[in-house]
Amino acid sequence: MDLNAIIWLVAGLVFVIIELLTPMFFALSVSFGAFVAFFCALLGFSVPIQMVCFISAVVLFFVFLRPVLYHGNKAGEKFGSAALVGMKTVAAEDITPLHGTLRIDGTVWQVRTREGSIPKGERLIIVGFDRIKVIVEKDSNHE
Repeated sequence: MDLNAIIWLVAGLVFVIIELLTPMFFALSVSFGAFVAFFCALLGFSVPIQMVCFISAVVLFFVFLRPVLYHGNKAGEKFGSAALVGMKTVAAEDITPLHGTLRIDGTVWQVRTREGSIPKGERLIIVGFDRIKVIVEKDSNHE
């Protein structure tokens, strides 16, 4: 196995690990591209061809497969970050409109409120996302 194949294989594995830690499907598309380039390297293609295959695979994965994986199955079941909307939990620390963290199903998420602060111990509900931050509000339905 040549050095290029090893580099592509390691890159693919690193991005799989990143995807497991941050389930956003971007790292998964990069790992897919790295594995395609890995197989191109094993077949003896030149580095420019490996790069073209890598870029093409990332773009194709991102355009065609990511929407299918990200938006759930045909039954409408949501998963990943979309499944978090509506989830209720308790604030483990004070959360402000600028900063906070929350552990959800073993994953630490950056969170913020739309307005005001939520003190530690307060019940809250996940209402949406702003790029990579989870947006939470106080759970007004909690008695």
